[in-house]
Amino acid sequence: IQQFVLGDLETNCYVITNDMKDAIIIDPGDECQEICDYVKDLNVAVKYILITHAHYDHIFGAGFLKQIFPDAQIMCHKDDQLLWKKQTFDAKQNHISIPASFRKVGIDAFFTNSMQFGTATINILHTPGHSKGSVCFYLEEQQICFTGDTLFASSIGRTDFEGGDKNQMVVSIKKLKALLPNGTVIYPG
Repeated sequence: IQQFVLGDLETNCYVITNDMKDAIIIDPGDECQEICDYVKDLNVAVKYILITHAHYDHIFGAGFLKQIFPDAQIMCHKDDQLLWKKQTFDAKQNHISIPASFRKVGIDAFFTNSMQFGTATINILHTPGHSKGSVCFYLEEQQICFTGDTLFASSIGRTDFEGGDKNQMVVSIKKLKALLPNGTVIYPG
């Protein structure tokens, strides 16, 4: 697992590789040649670009990566589909520049309950609260969880954005507390 900190909001993006020479990129919040160079140096194939939620600081690098790795599938929760489409407007409102590559890309597939990555199973945990379609990626056997903006090291994600819901966030945090055993390593957004 390699972490990259991207963009003005310092979003955590992760590259996960396996022994089968496959890679997953989680939450590419900005265009980053360093990620491409890292993946190419490892000589791995990017299979998926996984999105924990569709705020611009987690998706604006997806188009750039899709141009470099055209076979990679961009995946997001279906409940964030409209939020994805709205991010160019939200970015403009916040005076954030919109990468030209992002305008040319969309979501290729929506999550189901789990997916395979080599021999590992990635459980897709729907954790609404920060957005309607927020998810966490839990690899039970490896005891790691990528939480996006649902859970941070010492706090939880904001719920005052469009689609955010404080009550749903409480339910999601309780769900994570019940599902994740002590010792689970958290990789926040």
